[in-house]
Amino acid sequence: MDEVLKNTLTANLKAAKSPEERERAFTLAMIALCDCQYKTAQRVKSLTWKIVALALGSGTGLGALASNFKSIINFFGG
Repeated sequence: MDEVLKNTLTANLKAAKSPEERERAFTLAMIALCDCQYKTAQRVKSLTWKIVALALGSGTGLGALASNFKSIINFFGG
């Protein structure tokens, strides 16, 4: 979730006066949270496949993954 969306959702929650406005603000916040969680899961899934592909491409699978762990972390910006 980017800063602008976070600020907008926070402002909506703070500005809500009636129960209907609060319910709408909560609903929008929950939709944004679900979307953010989904995008995070997709990034992790993609990263996992990249690590597996890198390990398999660099040698003997899990053995290569363990022995090249530091270079793999550096490859992904760690």
